[in-house]
Amino acid sequence: MLRRRVTEELASLSDRELSDIGISRSDIRRIAHDAAATSGTVATAAPEPAARRPSARPSRSDTGGPEAPVRAGAQARADPGSDADPPRQSSPTTR
Repeated sequence: MLRRRVTEELASLSDRELSDIGISRSDIRRIAHDAAATSGTVATAAPEPAARRPSARPSRSDTGGPEAPVRAGAQARADPGSDADPPRQSSPTTR
């Protein structure tokens, strides 16, 4: 059953697609035979999840405040303890 499925799947690919994966059309029968012969004989474990790399920027929990992306030309925010609002930039009006 597996041999037939592999044969049909590979045969449905174009010559260019087969070439891209390093297979010629004459290899299909051998590959299907090898796949059927080795199926179920090799136990494979699920891959380990990739370890997360630490972020270059501290997370929200590290800084105690919200994370906001920094944009080019953005003005600095006022000190969180002050009552002053940060200056606002006027946006051009399109008509």
